[in-house]
Amino acid sequence: MSKPLRIGLIILGALAVLVIALPFLLPVGAFKGPIEKAVSNATGREFTIAGDISLKLFPQVVLEVGDATLSNVSGGKHDTFARMKSASLGVRLGALLSRRVEITHFTLNEPEVHLEVARNGSPNWIFTPAPSPEPSGAQAAEAGLPSEAVSNVSLSDVSIQGGVVTYDNLQEASSYKFSEVNMGLSMASLDAPFIADGSLVYNAEKVSVSLHVDELRALSADQKTPLALILRSKPINFSLAGSYQGGVKNLMEGKTVLSIPSLDKLNRWTGRLISKEDVSGAVSLEGDLSGGNSHYQFKNAVIGFDDMTGSGSVNVDVSGSRPKISGSLDVDAIDLRPYMKTEEAPAQDNTGKAIEPWSADKTSFEALGAANIDLRLSAKSIKVLNYDIGESALKIGVTRGKLVADLTKFNLYGGAATGQLTLDSSRGVPSLSGTFDLTNVDAEPLMMAATSRKMVTGKGNFKLTVTTSGASLKDWMEGLSGSGQLFLNDGEIIGVNLTRMVQIVSSLTGLEVGKKKQNDIEGETGTDQKTEFVEMGGTFTLSKGVLKSADFRLLNEVISLSGVGDVNIGKQTIDFNIDPGVNTEDGGAKVALRVHGPWNDIRYSPNLQRLLEKEIKDRLGIEEDSPAGGLIDLFLKGQK
Repeated sequence: MSKPLRIGLIILGALAVLVIALPFLLPVGAFKGPIEKAVSNATGREFTIAGDISLKLFPQVVLEVGDATLSNVSGGKHDTFARMKSASLGVRLGALLSRRVEITHFTLNEPEVHLEVARNGSPNWIFTPAPSPEPSGAQAAEAGLPSEAVSNVSLSDVSIQGGVVTYDNLQEASSYKFSEVNMGLSMASLDAPFIADGSLVYNAEKVSVSLHVDELRALSADQKTPLALILRSKPINFSLAGSYQGGVKNLMEGKTVLSIPSLDKLNRWTGRLISKEDVSGAVSLEGDLSGGNSHYQFKNAVIGFDDMTGSGSVNVDVSGSRPKISGSLDVDAIDLRPYMKTEEAPAQDNTGKAIEPWSADKTSFEALGAANIDLRLSAKSIKVLNYDIGESALKIGVTRGKLVADLTKFNLYGGAATGQLTLDSSRGVPSLSGTFDLTNVDAEPLMMAATSRKMVTGKGNFKLTVTTSGASLKDWMEGLSGSGQLFLNDGEIIGVNLTRMVQIVSSLTGLEVGKKKQNDIEGETGTDQKTEFVEMGGTFTLSKGVLKSADFRLLNEVISLSGVGDVNIGKQTIDFNIDPGVNTEDGGAKVALRVHGPWNDIRYSPNLQRLLEKEIKDRLGIEEDSPAGGLIDLFLKGQK
């Protein structure tokens, strides 16, 4: 072996021994104090290293630190802002010799970070470096620091493994904890793009996170920087492509896409972010987002709730226990029936089949408690309870489970309507009140919606003031109170031929009512029978589910009717007494007819007492409205 080769091998071996032995020869513990001081000065917080520090030079320079802690702001909920079980830092030795820090890897094992917003709104992630003069060369050497500054810092492979992040907002009294935080980070410098990709776990659900920030420094300073954020999970998906301004303002803006497959699952996952338990539906939102610190504005928004979609602008405030939503929306269709959990009585004809009573199942309006709302809506259609409403414009306000809807444009079954509807579910037992003024409305679908019965056709005007309350649809119908009026033109009563009935009854006297005649009368009922009218209607009152009218009238080319009686909406029965007159050449004869029974089996029969009164007065020659006629009425009243 040549002498130069032997010398080279000896030098190489000596260098290898030096590299292996250097960590044991260098006073590594001497770095602890300068590191603690440097971090403390840079953050304005106390930084301590309770664990060991070790240094490896092969195969790369690796510095490992155990159990390091950075203190929190004074008065914070937690004593520490951050703590890590251990950290491993790798740097390029060649770059260090050129006064550059090129980090090959930086791994944080099981770190804990506690983010807080104080009562005055200031976040604890804004650091205030401690003022200090630049150390002299001698001071730096004495402190174990290099005499010349490092020119740059870059991170190429930074990872967080098994981390925990908490967030406490003392202004909103809200707290959140994120565990199993595993993230990969990279940046060329504090003023260069920062990229983070990874995942975390919140309330047993994994959330994937992707973040791109043009300048990392802006996250803790009052600066604006481009930002892209993507969150993916089973309960919620969110993306933002825009900008962020850090510091106290904490403002975001940009294009936003939000998707919530199930409000119920989101509500359970967030620990009842919405205070009510019974919320459901899928939500989607796209638009231009601006805002921060729990107050956001969506412009050019496209919003979806299940099969309902709308567009407009919306303001959202999620600082309280209930989100506050305000704005203006144009909606294709609003269908509230799936969220009201009511069952209507099925429509039946007069066939004698049993009508199912109004549902006694508990009526739920829990969805009204999900948020406080102040919206102006225009909709092409609205479906609520049994009603199908056409193109409408309305103002909706919901406060703590109480809904008030002002109907400014309301197309209902071919007519127009105005009014106000109040639905209050805030006091345990839901209540409903409303005032409505309908003009030129098609009576057939309106009555079907109100009573689940095909009863009448025609066009008419309708005024109603109504209130009710109860735990079920049955309670609502049995508790109806109010007043109104209904006048219809050019229609038909379905299920009965009153014209023929009157003709049959008009031939009777008070002593001639028999089974055969009754069968003849009942033969004029059924789904194929009808009574045409030119005019029909009257005024009415409502009390405890019973509609009472004292001035009902009907007019067609053959008969004219006037009557008084009750329609028991709660019990689905009718009891009405009418006095028809037959338009005959001799002036007609007054007769009496009783309409009574359940809606599915309404009976029509002569009013025997009324016929007997008429018979006695006719035979005695007593006028109907004379004092003697009144005595006869009083005597026969209540008699069998």
